[in-house]
This record gives sequence, C-alpha cells and structure tokens, in this order.
Amino acid sequence: MDKNDFVSTIGVDYTTLLDLLKAENFEDANKETMTLCLKAAGQEKIGWLKAEHF
Repeated sequence: MDKNDFVSTIGVDYTTLLDLLKAENFEDANKETMTLCLKAAGQEKIGWLKAEHF
C-alpha cells in the first residue's frame, strides 16, 4: 500500500494511527485519534470539539 492510501481528501494523514494500532499501542493511538479529529474539524488551535464541529 502507498502512504497516500491513508490520507483523507481534506489532507488528514492516518498513517501514524494505523502504525500505532498495528503495534497495539492503544494509549498513543487514542491520543492520535483526538489529534486527527481536531485536525479534521479545523480545531487544532482550540484543542476541543463541539457537536457542531462534525
């Protein structure tokens, strides 16, 4: 698989999350998931999400 297979249409790269899950590093995968959610919602600077961000 190509690295680009894990990049969304809005530019969110899920490669790190996939690697963490493969390594069964669930604590860091959970943190990465939150980071990716913030990025996808455009809320990286704020650092939290509301329902309307989805």
